[in-house]
Amino acid sequence: FSKWAVSHTVDANDVSFAFRKLWADSLTQDQKADLVEMVTRAASAKGAPSAVQLGKIDKLGVRLGLKQG
Repeated sequence: FSKWAVSHTVDANDVSFAFRKLWADSLTQDQKADLVEMVTRAASAKGAPSAVQLGKIDKLGVRLGLKQG
């Protein structure tokens, strides 16, 4: 499913939407926070993340139940 979901998405937001239930149900709060941190570091690899990237990272936190939407 993972390979299919990623191969059929253009937008990173679609990936977090496709995996939201699996991640929300399977990961601990610490693992969810680690996932958001990894995504943030990846977005920061070549400088500060853009406003669009920050918005998508924020939405990931909401989908994982780490933040209020």
